[in-house]
Amino acid sequence: MIQIIGERLELVRNAWFNPGFLSPRPLSLVGFTSYWGWNLGIAILLLPIAVYIVKSGQRLFFFSFLALFILANIFQFSFRIEHNHSLINYFLVLSNFYVARLLVLLWAHNTYWKLTTAMTVFLLIASGILNLMAVKNDFQWYVFDASSQPFIQWIKTQTDPDSIFLAHQELYDPVTMAGRKNYLGHSYYTSVMGYNTSVREKNIALFSQANDAVILGKMRQEKIDYIAVSTDPGQGLFSLGSKTVLENTLSVVYRDAHVIVYKL
Repeated sequence: MIQIIGERLELVRNAWFNPGFLSPRPLSLVGFTSYWGWNLGIAILLLPIAVYIVKSGQRLFFFSFLALFILANIFQFSFRIEHNHSLINYFLVLSNFYVARLLVLLWAHNTYWKLTTAMTVFLLIASGILNLMAVKNDFQWYVFDASSQPFIQWIKTQTDPDSIFLAHQELYDPVTMAGRKNYLGHSYYTSVMGYNTSVREKNIALFSQANDAVILGKMRQEKIDYIAVSTDPGQGLFSLGSKTVLENTLSVVYRDAHVIVYKL
């Protein structure tokens, strides 16, 4: 009956006090109320009534898990604020029982209240239909099958299991899918886990300008074994000049239409 819609993907690093959950910024009472009004629909009006008519023990139980909703709208409990939705989901699931009980009590009255209940159920469902917009606006993303990728098969069969690659940061990373380590994988996963990646980010900025043997030596100090250079437009870590240095200094151990791998 009650579902969450809308999303504001915003990464707030090292924030503890971060009120408003995903409501619009700058935070305001109007924006916060509007956000939850759209998300909860008519249930935002029914829930207070449903809680008011129950027994005192049931009301106390409601307030015990209401704390989850309040805390999720005040504090940020993980590296990304949208992960607070797990607390809100628990609150919504339990709240639905109270709204459902209210509907049952209304239905038990005369025909007028039965019609009112039917209309209320319709409005609850209609407000949930807005969630289908996420399906409507979604898009297809074709993900390659690891077993059909020559690069992944080469990594699995021709490199040591403890090998470390310096490669492009991809969401579906062929290096990690092959069971090897990427020096700095996709930023989403490293940020969610809360790793301090600033040192490696600075190193990669330096490595991307690999224009002399000193920088290549620093890569070896970081225990990097292979450098995977993407040949696809817009996906390369390395500048044109550094690619020339790699080509003239290191040996190519793998090459296909999308990637060239150098052995350090």
